[in-house]
Amino acid sequence: MSVLVRASLFALLAPLFALAVDKNSDTISGEELRSAAVELGQQIDAARTEGNTSESVEHWLRVCKALDQRAREARQRAEAAAGENEQALERLYRSSSWGGLNFALAASRYWQSWLYLDRFALTASPSDLSAARHGFQTTLVLIVYPGLVRGSWLGLGYVALAEDDLPTARAWFDRVALQDDALADIARREIELISALEQPTVAALDKLDAATADALEAEALALLERHGKSLDGARAAAERLRQLEAAGELTPERVKRLLVFRNEVIGQPVGPVGYLVSAEDALDNAQYYTAVEKFAAFFAALDEERAAAFVDYRLRYADALLLSGLYERSIAELAPRMDQLADQVTAHSLLHVAHAMRFAAQGGAPRREAYRQAADKAGDAGATFSRQLLGGNLQAASAQAKKAKREENPWFLRLPAFELVYREFGSTASTAALRNAQAKLGLQLVQQFDRQTRRLPWVRLATAELQAQLEPDVQRLGAQLDKLADDFTREGIDMNDALMRIRLDYLKQRDPAQLVEMLRTLQPPLSDELGLQLLATVLPCNETGWCLPATRQLLRIYPPGSDARLAVQLERIRLLSATGRDMDSYTESRVMVADYPHSGDAWRLYALSCERVGRAGDADEAYARLTKGVPLGSAVWEEAQLARLHLRLGAGAEQEACALRQTVLQHPATLAKLDDVLADRGVSCLLPDKLL
Repeated sequence: MSVLVRASLFALLAPLFALAVDKNSDTISGEELRSAAVELGQQIDAARTEGNTSESVEHWLRVCKALDQRAREARQRAEAAAGENEQALERLYRSSSWGGLNFALAASRYWQSWLYLDRFALTASPSDLSAARHGFQTTLVLIVYPGLVRGSWLGLGYVALAEDDLPTARAWFDRVALQDDALADIARREIELISALEQPTVAALDKLDAATADALEAEALALLERHGKSLDGARAAAERLRQLEAAGELTPERVKRLLVFRNEVIGQPVGPVGYLVSAEDALDNAQYYTAVEKFAAFFAALDEERAAAFVDYRLRYADALLLSGLYERSIAELAPRMDQLADQVTAHSLLHVAHAMRFAAQGGAPRREAYRQAADKAGDAGATFSRQLLGGNLQAASAQAKKAKREENPWFLRLPAFELVYREFGSTASTAALRNAQAKLGLQLVQQFDRQTRRLPWVRLATAELQAQLEPDVQRLGAQLDKLADDFTREGIDMNDALMRIRLDYLKQRDPAQLVEMLRTLQPPLSDELGLQLLATVLPCNETGWCLPATRQLLRIYPPGSDARLAVQLERIRLLSATGRDMDSYTESRVMVADYPHSGDAWRLYALSCERVGRAGDADEAYARLTKGVPLGSAVWEEAQLARLHLRLGAGAEQEACALRQTVLQHPATLAKLDDVLADRGVSCLLPDKLL
């Protein structure tokens, strides 16, 4: 690297270096450290591409160590600030800032390893090579940072090359080369160099008969078995497996036997089956996202005939998708192939769990029906629970849940049982008795969660809603919700709107008068969520005694001209009319049309209010205004025209009634209805009509 290039890189990194080494930067955040680590990696990579010198290596090592120190200090400060507060610690460990701190530490160690490798190339010091190996090996356990892990595989390959250990180097490079990116290209180039130094151990054959295929498999398995004693065992086995793959002889039966040696096969270039071996290994080691990636690559590499031969591995793929929370993709994998799968019991159980997860997450009548159908076809304990839950047999569902907990039934334990009960509780239009039973079952299930899960905000909120269904004491429930609100506030979690929804629903059922009093305490402006929730709770109250005072409070809350205020005014005027307060209804509706001159609902309600107080002329004008704002010939337009006709006939204004015919000439069906009314009343419109 030239002096000029090095100087420009150092200048570009100056702000980062200052951030990393500033002894007074006690307020540095995890996000800032993450950004610093990313930028540092880009700069070191650029410097290595240009060619590091002893000077630049030492510079980057100082920056890495300074960043590492800053991250460690920031982590210690964050933990000290949380103290012994379990909630604060939980929130810290789940925060993006904590993730940023850990990433900065991992990235610093990773780049130091590459720099030690560079320094070894300059100094040939064994300690530098040992430090590089140790750093890369430490990074391998950080599966949450797959980019660093793959880079460490590559680094360990170069460490092995430096030690003249060609088989080990090939193994690491082969792992990197499985994917298709720039890193894999580097690894493939290194593999080609290694292959040029090695003598092939087996000649490739164009065709394989059954005996030859069996012999190649036996040799491959034997080589894999002795891989621990001879490092070239896996490589030599891979040559034979590739021949089997090329001839189409690497059948599911052979692969099943091969999976015993998955650790030796992983990283070897054996064709699509290599993806399958990696997927199986990842799934068994709870690396679900990696398993999904490898299964997808495996099936994508197969033609239709080969994919049909390996169809039963779709169950494992679907399982990996489910365990990754990808239930939609799991359904898409299973549903079209159910008749092709040999293990129908497992297939139906997996499909049932996938539909259950989708319904629990998204709700909706179509998803509920698909979930019900899947439960009907599955025969495990989880499906039995689902059938009992959806059928309203909550007592049996409760017994099933207790039994499954004792027996640790795998299919039941994989079912999102609590979420399903909560979804049914919130969506079903059922009796109070059934909702009570659902609430009891939900509270039973939440007790099966570990303490960490029970402390999740959404679980605590759902638990409070279930408890509200069963709590008869208004004051006690209010105190419980107040405490939960205080807890959330201390934890920095905003759940005020959600808690208010629980209060509103509870008071509407238990003590509507107190609901009105609570509305008096609300001050505008409200959040959009709470504003909508108030409308949903209060407006469908029909003609109960608490509705009118509730609407009065809502009018105080919603701003003039808003759609929400119009909805409240419409409901209030209907209630006034329904309770015989016609003059109040007329007075408020007249104000409403002045505020909302373009609302058809407002003009219609105003017209009805005018009729009730005997103001036929105002009602006629209101209906006329309504007809101008709706489509010609629509049901509302026709209703308004007929209402005007009855008003004029009721007032004895027959000539004016006849004149209405002129306004509906363009719609013969409505004209016929007007003529029928006129005929029934004995009115003959023989003179020319006059427009009003």
